[in-house]
This record gives sequence, C-alpha cells and structure tokens, in this order.
Amino acid sequence: MSKAKFELFLSDLNTQGCIHCPNPLADMKLWNTHPRVSLDVLSNKDGAQCPYCGTVYKLKTQFKIKKLVLNS
Repeated sequence: MSKAKFELFLSDLNTQGCIHCPNPLADMKLWNTHPRVSLDVLSNKDGAQCPYCGTVYKLKTQFKIKKLVLNS
C-alpha cells in the first residue's frame, strides 16, 4: 500500500466535499491503477484514505471548515 499524502484546496473537491482516487492530482495514471472510489474529505478532520492504495487526501489546514447544523 502507498503511504502517499496529498493536501488539497477546497477547489479540488467536488460539490459533495469528496475527491476520487485514483486522481490525476496525485500523479496517478488512470489506466494503471485500482477502481475509482469517492472519498469524503470534509467529514473527517484527518482526511480520507483510499481503501485500495492507502493514499491519504486531506485539506490544507488553513482551509478546514466546520459543518453547520441548520434547524429546520
């Protein structure tokens, strides 16, 4: 398993706060890797780890945000 770690900007995430692995940002070639998985980076303060290759994706510290709970 990989021990690679990548710090991301909010702009690197999709609208659900996720990123896909394998990812070109991590210099991975899509034709030579594992199945594509969606990783929820925003829900975990330590980032998200790919279950296939072990790569960890996390937000740069100055971009960490708190989730707000809205009362309906």
